[in-house]
Amino acid sequence: FTPLALIVVPHVSNADFKLCHVEPYRRALVQVTHDASRRLCPSGLLVIGIQDVRDEHGKLWPLGMLVLEDVQRAVGSIRLRLKEFIVVVENGHARKRDDVVSRETFMDEECVIGAVGTDIHVPIVHAYYLVFMKLK
Repeated sequence: FTPLALIVVPHVSNADFKLCHVEPYRRALVQVTHDASRRLCPSGLLVIGIQDVRDEHGKLWPLGMLVLEDVQRAVGSIRLRLKEFIVVVENGHARKRDDVVSRETFMDEECVIGAVGTDIHVPIVHAYYLVFMKLK
């Protein structure tokens, strides 16, 4: 096989993620990392897109952190080193620098913390891109 300079694994949307998907997904990404460490040329890059997910029971799974730990444990920093950790947000969720909130444009919001019967979660709109570089 020809050594590759770049391998990219896009992130999976958290909309359809279920608890039963977490462990197989993590194992699959570790396997991709093992394969990439053999196929990449020296200084080649592996980019893994990952998004935190909330399972059907409402539990938050910080997949960015978990996958990073899995990869470091499985491959180590001898073959692949984390070069960049990039956080991105979906279109429409980024803060616009020119948006100024004034007394006239401020919209009062109701606090739902501690409200009876509420099970409200903040939507997950960010994703991570873990950029690993092959050493030697």
